[in-house]
Amino acid sequence: MNDEMAVVIGILLQMNYNLQYLKLNSYYIPIQVLNGNKIINKNSLTYIDLSNKELTSTDMIVISTLLSDNMTNYLCINVSNNNFSDTEGENYLVSTLENNPAI
Repeated sequence: MNDEMAVVIGILLQMNYNLQYLKLNSYYIPIQVLNGNKIINKNSLTYIDLSNKELTSTDMIVISTLLSDNMTNYLCINVSNNNFSDTEGENYLVSTLENNPAI
């Protein structure tokens, strides 16, 4: 999958209220928590560990797109030791973090 398709998939997943998880490299990512449709606890921090999952640039573009509209959950996301440094996926993540104070 290329980066442009990852953006389209991320946008389509944002609009989906039924799909609960996205499987990337045998790890299930909680879509509704990332995009803010499922409120865990508005006053507490939700920790999502994405470290050492061999995530690629396209994976991070999809995840960052889901995170971009999340204004309801306070999230702590660990993305260390993955394969997306110096890529467009890293740029998407940085942009999302700069524009979203809840993460």
